[in-house]
Amino acid sequence: MPADTNVHKGKNLTRLKTATFGFARLDQPIVRFSSHRMVNTRLPGLYFHIMAERTCAECGAIMLGRIDKRFCSDQCRSTHNNRRNSEPNKYVREVNNVLRKNRRILDSLNPGGKIKVSAARLKEKGFDFRYHTAVSRGRDGGIYYYCYDQGYVRIEKNYFLLVLLNDNTQ
Repeated sequence: MPADTNVHKGKNLTRLKTATFGFARLDQPIVRFSSHRMVNTRLPGLYFHIMAERTCAECGAIMLGRIDKRFCSDQCRSTHNNRRNSEPNKYVREVNNVLRKNRRILDSLNPGGKIKVSAARLKEKGFDFRYHTAVSRGRDGGIYYYCYDQGYVRIEKNYFLLVLLNDNTQ
């Protein structure tokens, strides 16, 4: 352990303290070292913990404060989490948008609960036949496709019967 309060392993302690200890009191001499802390000789209960310089996970700014702090501000935390969550959910969001659009189209064309509609009219409104939430076989043998509670079944080559899920069509 070095006896000199100004030099430790060839480094000036004043510079070391200001660079790595944001809360160190510069007027107190530090003379005794251990593996993870420096002990202040004038105030024996006061320890200076060795902290590595930490940077914000989003913007890279140098941070002071809690040891487990990851972001310098709420804005950086929000930006980081939004970016992290947006990419994996992009496909799911796109599929949900198509499903909601299909349901809105079926709902607007089927106010009474059961109606015959041409395939051309569904396509004209922007209906996408590739996306649905459920498929079932009805009592009549037809295959019913549902977008949430709104469903459709092909009854002729270019015509569909629009139905509601609670219509006992299953």
